[in-house]
Amino acid sequence: MNTTFIKKKLPISQRKEIKELIKKTQFGLQYDKLQYKNHVVMFIKDLITKYNDETILELLISDISILFYDWRNKKDIMNCIDSTNLGVIIHHLKINGITKGQRKSSGNTKIFNIKQIREHFNTGATKEPQ
Repeated sequence: MNTTFIKKKLPISQRKEIKELIKKTQFGLQYDKLQYKNHVVMFIKDLITKYNDETILELLISDISILFYDWRNKKDIMNCIDSTNLGVIIHHLKINGITKGQRKSSGNTKIFNIKQIREHFNTGATKEPQ
């Protein structure tokens, strides 16, 4: 049996619809819920309070995940964010003071500029770092 394939371009409107459907993955649908973003924002606020004495903090995404899971367990929060999705959420929050760090052999890093993050959230420091 001989089959031939005919290559045909879809109309632009259908291509856009398909792209939108692809963007709406399982995690994409869950990410749209504010609870995930709110939990990550609360975590970052607690993180800058914890590391108030630091000026710049560079952490591996895996270390951020460990800190997040510890924080989540202490707060009795249940959600299913893995380390990759946590990094994506942090990136999409577009918080001043959080930038992409270097790629290291053990993984990607994020750089937290504590002073800029405090200014972003308008939270005063308990004591000014020296």
